[in-house]
Amino acid sequence: VAVAVSLSDAQSGLAVEKVKKPKAEKGASKRISLDLFKGGMDIEQIARQRNLAKSTIAGHLTSFIVTGEIEVGAFVTEAKREQVISLSRTHPEFTSKNLKEALGDDFSYLEIRASLEYTRMQPGVRPVV
Repeated sequence: VAVAVSLSDAQSGLAVEKVKKPKAEKGASKRISLDLFKGGMDIEQIARQRNLAKSTIAGHLTSFIVTGEIEVGAFVTEAKREQVISLSRTHPEFTSKNLKEALGDDFSYLEIRASLEYTRMQPGVRPVV
């Protein structure tokens, strides 16, 4: 919510009108990140251009794995994906942080997140969350 007020207005007791910015369509921010990614930018470049955290952009992009608009292989190798999925099924109580601690520094949060998103698109398989 944006408010257009000068200090003199607020001090004089004048009514202050809030000016609401129109809400972007749901998923629009994710779609912008997807378009930039498909245009050849990497996560760091997109984050810098959009002034968002890399983790936010990673979340945007990994959400398109389940829709098939981005291949899981863009973020994680098959071997690493299988390790993440295996560990997450063995320990369904594990959070991403627990998985990262167990898997070690050879795995990034992006690889873990992409692997977990991938489980959501497998028919007949309960997704790991």
